[in-house]
Amino acid sequence: MQDLIGYDEIIENSMRSVIYETLKKVEKTGLLGKHYFVLTFLTNFPGIVLPKSLKEKYSDEMTIVIQHQYKSLVVEHELFKVSLSFSGKYEKLTVPYRAITSFADPSMNFGSIS
Repeated sequence: MQDLIGYDEIIENSMRSVIYETLKKVEKTGLLGKHYFVLTFLTNFPGIVLPKSLKEKYSDEMTIVIQHQYKSLVVEHELFKVSLSFSGKYEKLTVPYRAITSFADPSMNFGSIS
């Protein structure tokens, strides 16, 4: 049977909203308790901003962890920006929510695939 309503798109949009709302709370309060996030995203997606060295190392897909070594989290409606530590050096990343292929908070056994 053909899906004429577009449930897949509705679910994907809902999950992007969950990611946005979650990161927006962390932007305001910081990570509370034992929460942390594991995100995987497509590095070739339009709007992705990565340092050249990371782009070369992760040419298709990249997984990041937002836990202890992050700073400057800025959450916007279509994307987020964060600085993460790679080998002791902070690097700035910009990630549109549409580029995210998975999002998890292992501390809560919560995960989704967009």
